[in-house]
Amino acid sequence: MTALPIPSVSIEAVLARREKMRELSARIESTRRELEDMTGSAGIPAMRVTLDHRDRRDFTEKNAMREIDRELWSWMLNKSGLWSFMDHKARSDFRQQYDKGEFPPLTAENVEDAFAQIHAQRGEMVARGVAELFRLLSNHHKTNKPNRFTSKLIVEYMGENWGGSLSVSHSRADLIDDLDRTLRVLRSLPELEHQTRAAWRTLDDAVARGGDRTADFDFFTVRLFKKGTGHIVFKHDSDVDHLNLMLAVATGGDKIAPEVRGR
Repeated sequence: MTALPIPSVSIEAVLARREKMRELSARIESTRRELEDMTGSAGIPAMRVTLDHRDRRDFTEKNAMREIDRELWSWMLNKSGLWSFMDHKARSDFRQQYDKGEFPPLTAENVEDAFAQIHAQRGEMVARGVAELFRLLSNHHKTNKPNRFTSKLIVEYMGENWGGSLSVSHSRADLIDDLDRTLRVLRSLPELEHQTRAAWRTLDDAVARGGDRTADFDFFTVRLFKKGTGHIVFKHDSDVDHLNLMLAVATGGDKIAPEVRGR
């Protein structure tokens, strides 16, 4: 087995723990079947023994391992830092697969393949995140241009106002994480130590503090207004130029057409 891209997670330790849980699940299933046989032979309605509320009616080793693998995949993506490499779309796709149970068994080979695939797609995900941010820019503000980024971007629905209380949108915060990661890549800076939903926490702290609700990031600031609009202001003009080059790459040309926003 070759070295995994993220060395901070001990795959061997995780797989050893998974095998122990499989053995326990098999033992529970065997015990359940034995109880059913005993109660059935005595004319008593069959008993069901379970440890998971999602499978109360039929605990089996197979059902148990599906739930165990579900949680282990999620844990490994977060623990390894690969979750922070993924753009908003990649995270959404994973959540859908996670909810539907559409994931392979957690084996050394499957983990290595998944990690390698995510790393190989990092450039594509960065470009896709830039294009997605541009698509979401509001057309109702003069600072947002139809064919390029400017030093001030206005994004609607950055927050939601319920009864006078402002809450930060998780999906919009994901895009801020994408933007921060993109600017680090363009500057050839190393990735920050993994933090799940780092942008959301920073934005939420700004809302909790009150005042002008401005969140400060390394290369830009984000100010949230009561109606939920977010103003992104870049600290360096060179970052805007680099983003426009990335946008051109993401949309397949050296000029950006208004249609890229998909409206």
